[in-house]
Amino acid sequence: GKEEMTFLTEKCDELIICKSGDELLGFGFYRPLENYEKTGNAYTYIAEAKRNQGYGSKLHTEIFQIAEAAGIEHFVARTVSSSEIEQNFYKKRDYQNWYI
Repeated sequence: GKEEMTFLTEKCDELIICKSGDELLGFGFYRPLENYEKTGNAYTYIAEAKRNQGYGSKLHTEIFQIAEAAGIEHFVARTVSSSEIEQNFYKKRDYQNWYI
């Protein structure tokens, strides 16, 4: 929702948009975690019809380069999806399961 996006992006330095013409394919950014030094949340969203086509990988790489240049060393990716595609996306990038 719009309110959640505003909350998430208000502290991000750069928002990366992936689009083709007027079609939004996805977006990504990182947001530093308050009270955790050198740690940030990495967010990547790709439109469902465009998943598994390499857009998420490109966005994720860009996010990491920007965040690492800013001194971020640890990333937390929050997901509520049980999608196997999404789970595999993070597993390939050596994220570990952490449940709250």
